Formats: sequence, C-alpha cells, structure tokens
Amino acid sequence: IPADGATEVPVTSIVSATFSEPMSSPTINANTFTVKKEDETTAITGILSLSSDGKTAIFDSTQDFSPNTKYIAAIDIGAEDLAGNALVSAKRWSFTTTKN
Repeated sequence: IPADGATEVPVTSIVSATFSEPMSSPTINANTFTVKKEDETTAITGILSLSSDGKTAIFDSTQDFSPNTKYIAAIDIGAEDLAGNALVSAKRWSFTTTKN
C-alpha cells in the first residue's frame, strides 16, 4: 500500500507491504525496505515497524511526502521470514502523491 502505480496518494500516507507469513523483525530495516523519490538514490527517512502478527512491514516517513511527486518503494531480498528464508526476489512498486 499504496498500490503499484497509484496516483493522488495523500502526502501523509504510510507505505506498507504485506507478506504471506511473519517476517523476522531485524531483517526489516532501512537497508531492506526503502522509499525514494524517483530518480534519487538516497532513501527518505522514516520509522519502520512490523505489525503485531509480523506479516506487514510499515514505513511512516519522518516528514510528509512532497506533493505531485513519484516515489519508488522497495523490499530487498535481505528481508527474511522467521525461519531465515530470504525473499525469492526484490519487490518494487511506485506511487505518485497528490498535487496538494
């Protein structure tokens, strides 16, 4: 969330990814779950957490997203489930914020 290709996403939105099974909390971090402005290499800062069941990683940016801007969210293969199994492949998706 937001869905890949979503537009008109509120600048105050959180970004989340839901997995099929509980994930290992230490492997959901700033190296494995990133959100960047399109065409930028530096990830934006925010707070990462896992839902109580461990199946949803949640990113809450420190500041509101910029209006009318495309962002790329990514989960890297360094993210692992409780058994230590890494993701088979990285997942990337994009969304664009509202014009404000």
